[in-house]
Amino acid sequence: MIREITEKILSLAKITCPNCNTGITLDNYSKEEKMFKCPNCSSIFAAGSTLQRNTGTSFAPRSEIAMPGKISISHSEGYYIITRKWFGLKFIVLLFFTLFWDGFMIVWHFISISTGQYVMSAFGLIHTAAGLFITYLTVTGLINKTDIKIGRGKIIIRHRPLWWPGSREYSAAMFDQFFSTEKISHSKNGTTYTYELKGRTYDGSVIKIVGGLENSNQALFLEQKMENFLGITDSPVSGEISR
Repeated sequence: MIREITEKILSLAKITCPNCNTGITLDNYSKEEKMFKCPNCSSIFAAGSTLQRNTGTSFAPRSEIAMPGKISISHSEGYYIITRKWFGLKFIVLLFFTLFWDGFMIVWHFISISTGQYVMSAFGLIHTAAGLFITYLTVTGLINKTDIKIGRGKIIIRHRPLWWPGSREYSAAMFDQFFSTEKISHSKNGTTYTYELKGRTYDGSVIKIVGGLENSNQALFLEQKMENFLGITDSPVSGEISR
């Protein structure tokens, strides 16, 4: 009886795989993982929130955001993977600054040591350390990527290939909404705008998923894809990018 009711609900909801749009039935549900598994592409996605996509809303939904540059989507081992490249013009500018800074410090230490002015060389160690940090920052910006892996009941954020803080893992079932925000930073060089993707949990907590996004379309695209994959119905959140 319970199985017949559940199958009826699935039929009315017209549940499909978020990766390939194949129709999903009760036979595709795993009791152990509490997830659906697509019989066509083997994608694994959340079961608890899947039916939410078919409920009505009292607000105008956002327009579908086309895939922005530097973002790609793939599927591997049951995970839906959204990848964002860090590379951008600011890191090219930073590269030239880094070459100048590091070159200057090399000359500084060479002259200091070769003339026996070891105190002068030691004084430059602070600036050398700063140069090493800037060099690492520049290289990560040029080659790193961020992967957001969704599947098997988890959301996994990883930065690669070089280490950078922020890699973490969450249970997909803890989120009831994702939303995008604008971050405004002021400095002597002017005002900069970056964007962040955040998740709201069922207990009302807000968790930053990804930051440092170059434009609002990147954030909104990630938001839409994550909600689509996890079957979360979009709804307004206080502080999000205006609709």
